[in-house]
Amino acid sequence: MFRAGIYVRVSTQEQAEEGYSIQSQLDKLKAYCNIKEYALIKEYIDPGFSGANLNRPAITQLIQDVQNKKLDVVLVMKLDRLSRSQKDTLYLIEDVFLQHNCNFISVSESFDTQTPMGRAMIGILSVFAQFERERIRERVQDGKNERAKTGKAMAWSNPALGYDYVNQRYVVNLYEAKIVKAIYELCLKGLSMNKIKNYIDENFDYKLTKYKTKDGNIHLSTIKRTLKNPLYYGALPWKGELYNGIHDALVTKEQFDTVQKQLELNAQNSIGSRKNPFRSTHLLTGLLYCKECGARMHAQSRRNVNKNNWYYICYSVSKTSTKYANGDCKAKLKDGMTLDRTIYEQIENMSNNINAIKNTNTVDLEKDSLENDFLKKRLKELESKQEKLLELYLDNKIDKDMITTKSKELDNEKQTILTNIKKNKKKSNKLSRSEAQEKIKQFITIYETGELEQKKTILRSIIDRINISENGIEIKWTF
Repeated sequence: MFRAGIYVRVSTQEQAEEGYSIQSQLDKLKAYCNIKEYALIKEYIDPGFSGANLNRPAITQLIQDVQNKKLDVVLVMKLDRLSRSQKDTLYLIEDVFLQHNCNFISVSESFDTQTPMGRAMIGILSVFAQFERERIRERVQDGKNERAKTGKAMAWSNPALGYDYVNQRYVVNLYEAKIVKAIYELCLKGLSMNKIKNYIDENFDYKLTKYKTKDGNIHLSTIKRTLKNPLYYGALPWKGELYNGIHDALVTKEQFDTVQKQLELNAQNSIGSRKNPFRSTHLLTGLLYCKECGARMHAQSRRNVNKNNWYYICYSVSKTSTKYANGDCKAKLKDGMTLDRTIYEQIENMSNNINAIKNTNTVDLEKDSLENDFLKKRLKELESKQEKLLELYLDNKIDKDMITTKSKELDNEKQTILTNIKKNKKKSNKLSRSEAQEKIKQFITIYETGELEQKKTILRSIIDRINISENGIEIKWTF
């Protein structure tokens, strides 16, 4: 016998005080339980509560009981008694009731998730919920675009260094503005990023600013971001476009443009150089993962008695104050030069055993690419058909049965297409046998004398990731 719970609600205090609406719902739902031979476990009553949200005591208790497996079926008189929000209704039915094997019945509307028609109705609700979300998203996006065109602030929760958010606009924070101006002035004088950071650290008290990082300091990445942000000369960047902001500029357009040229020149001169603070200076950084806890590994220097050595170390071990994969990881340090050489030898072994490389048919890859183009075109056609179906339903030109059936057919075909596109994409990312041979040969040739960035680029084309454990090394190749 099904364990049933019945939910009733009225939205006005007058109805709640007179009681007829509540009692009428209760009587009909109890009678329905008797006919179906359901065991009535509990009555959930929300008198005088709006259905616009889920901030109701009885619905909260109902959700808890369903999640605790106390009910097999929930009954209401009408769907709007449960909620007047499509989003909340769909959440209750899909994520609460059906997720916990609890059926849902709307007595006066013949909405019963035990039946095929009842389950189909969920699909219709999903269509309308998606339609509602898209409409809301469009309105929000239109509002943001209009804000940008009028020059109003676009990042009120976390304004850039040098500004506060006040009354929908950026207002200069005098102390932080001094930091921003100092960063630009020092860059224009030709100082490196590290020297700019050292100057800022020594001459400014971060406690006097709203700007905070995990360690309380301004990082090199922040300095670079500040130097590249057109906000500081009065522009307002939004979705790849620049608008005239209504905020006060902290630098001139000429200063900003000169800094951009200086940054570009620095980047060209520092490729493969340790002087560039925004580039990794070690070969395997970004590829190494600790197999003990799953966190990345990075390079770190350790001073010994007579010399300086560097190592690869798990983030969980080196930065226990940060929430990485496992702060209790006990992985040991790996000597950097030794590990770099070991990976090189593994690549060298692969070149000597080229038959281990799986042969990928170039013709098949081209065929997959053409197939993907066709699938993407078909996907757009299906989405267009779904939109037309929705328009026909809203215009009362087709009934619920028709839109439910057709929508399900279209959804099934879309899912099949997406699965095939994903499979083809995964195959297309693999190197062919000849490509792998060529990349390995290039890496071996330049390993001893080539520039770091060149070696890293080739290495990342043949290796996806490297898992390090106490028992050995596991290389995930890209072929």
